[in-house]
Amino acid sequence: MSATVIEEQDTSKNFQILAIAKSTEATDKVIRSNCAPSNVTWIPYRDFWLAVRIVNEVDACSIEALKEYGAVVQELHELVDIIPMRFGTVMRGSQIPIHVDQRYEQLLHAMIRVAGCSELLIRWKIPEDAQVTTSAPPEVVSNGEKVSTGSEYLRKKYLISMQNRMHESLAAEAKATIESLLADSVEGVLARIMDVGQPPANGSNLAHQPILAIDLLVKKDRFRDVYEAAKDIALFESTPVSIRGPLPIYSFA
Repeated sequence: MSATVIEEQDTSKNFQILAIAKSTEATDKVIRSNCAPSNVTWIPYRDFWLAVRIVNEVDACSIEALKEYGAVVQELHELVDIIPMRFGTVMRGSQIPIHVDQRYEQLLHAMIRVAGCSELLIRWKIPEDAQVTTSAPPEVVSNGEKVSTGSEYLRKKYLISMQNRMHESLAAEAKATIESLLADSVEGVLARIMDVGQPPANGSNLAHQPILAIDLLVKKDRFRDVYEAAKDIALFESTPVSIRGPLPIYSFA
């Protein structure tokens, strides 16, 4: 493929790059059959197809645009193997070849890794009895008031450091457990702890709920089996599991 098709576009307009697909015989056949969501155009460049659309730069980064972006990328993923581009990837048409050239090797390697795969998300709310507990530096009483032995800044820094270490340990343990259970069925496992804001129960401050997040890279032909197996994984007996997928490959590309 050459850049001629890109050069034929109106390079003065803003293009949003939604996703990139690797050119293969099967992918080329699907794309050339004009299978694309409304207002999306496939542009060939080097070894790839780029799913793009002309946008207003301001509107392309709105909340409404974010919701639509997710729906369109999901539809593209169901058509062919893609790597979603980061939301808000907007540039002049003349910049598209430069953008791809600078990332060519990275994109090629990523496309090979995720070929034929979807992403499966597994989430657990970490129950209170399993949450990180840390011991703050001791306090002393002075004139009837509690005073930290260190500055408030160092006190908070200490607590955050301890919490991060405990979260890393919990995520690593969960990753090892998932890998031992599903090692023969998945192509990749990522684990992390997310701190999600929750509406306060008493109308005061925003509450925080730690979430154990597991992302799985799964071959499409094994997805149903992995999905069913994931439903039976009980890392926390008191917390039900939440599962989403198949999804585009956001975490492994």
